[in-house]
Amino acid sequence: MAFHRRCMKVLWSQEAKMSNPPFVIVEKGAPYEKGTSVSLKKHNILIGRATTAFHPDISFENLLISRNHCSLECHGGDWVLCDMGSKHGTTLNDKMLKPLCPHPVRNGDRISLASAVAVLRFLESRERDRTMSNTISQLVANSRCAGSSDDPITVDEDKMELLINGRKIALSVKEWQLMALLYNNRNKVVSYEEIKTVVWFERNLDYNQVPDVSPEEINILVYRLRKKMGKYDKLLRTVRGRGCVLEI
Repeated sequence: MAFHRRCMKVLWSQEAKMSNPPFVIVEKGAPYEKGTSVSLKKHNILIGRATTAFHPDISFENLLISRNHCSLECHGGDWVLCDMGSKHGTTLNDKMLKPLCPHPVRNGDRISLASAVAVLRFLESRERDRTMSNTISQLVANSRCAGSSDDPITVDEDKMELLINGRKIALSVKEWQLMALLYNNRNKVVSYEEIKTVVWFERNLDYNQVPDVSPEEINILVYRLRKKMGKYDKLLRTVRGRGCVLEI
């Protein structure tokens, strides 16, 4: 099936006639609790940030999320995800989406908004009974082991704050984007390509189809972030030829 090259900007008001609609599970993102299930009962679901006068179908609070951030749309029974030109980007299974270009979504796909300040999991309806309990159990397990009170470094993604031993550390936008990316993938090497895609998403693409960012720019950003981490700077480590890892 050929998908439209540009997303529809007008929301369909007609309810989709689906007896067993797919759904998403919110893995992260205020005001939702972890494990919240949201059924996709319309042909077009807008995801974004709510304001007093604007309420997307799935609404988050974090200021990094655009009002019209991305959408999930049903075309002939197949669902696609489209970034609506958001400022801080949308990723599908850790791959940054090009604005206004729909991408097919399949059962179990991970949707991340604005450097993972909000994360959704797309699930088909037939997987609901079997998957819901397993997914929620995994989320609970992850929340117990991630960011415990004993960790010297934690992040408050809703407030965009880095906390070191409970003390707030001021970060620039790109320092925050790098820290959020590494923290959400802590103890795993994040490739230089992914760092470029998430932190410098606004850049033109090079011949490898990743943002055109020099190694010096990455090194300078890592240096600045390490400096603000103080005595914990060695927790942020570069892996030669591969990327960076935050070891907590």
